[in-house]
Amino acid sequence: MIKNGANIIGGCCGTDPGYIKRMAEIIKPTL
Repeated sequence: MIKNGANIIGGCCGTDPGYIKRMAEIIKPTL
């Protein structure tokens, strides 16, 4: 799941502020 998320960030909407914020909220608990 994390790999897929990183893959999407790297290859898709990595510059969309809303998308980055959403992914940050998803990734934060895993830190």
